[in-house]
Amino acid sequence: MAICTYNARTLASEAAIEDLMMQAKKIKGRNPRTVINWDLFATLAGLWEDSAMDNIDEEYDRLVEHVRDCAKKAESSKTTKRRLSLETLELITPAWSSTSRRKPRTYVRARKALQRGDKRRP
Repeated sequence: MAICTYNARTLASEAAIEDLMMQAKKIKGRNPRTVINWDLFATLAGLWEDSAMDNIDEEYDRLVEHVRDCAKKAESSKTTKRRLSLETLELITPAWSSTSRRKPRTYVRARKALQRGDKRRP
């Protein structure tokens, strides 16, 4: 495909002119606008939407499960504390004396210090 320049002094060959005409037809036949395949776009948008909704659903399910677990743990600790016998509580809490039902001296002193507003340890 030869491109020759044409001016008034030189004559171009027939083949070169024909070649230029073919190039012009090819350029003229092109569509300068962008072609959008709307079916493909809609399919991809649908897939993206499904994926995003799935991610949101999974995060929501995890959050609900976490809240339920926290509520169960909080409720079970309250229930456990209510149902424990006095002997079991004495074994669990080292500040309480297992032989007497009175409060230990350190507890009484700490309580009095808090009532007085002391910042120092009893």
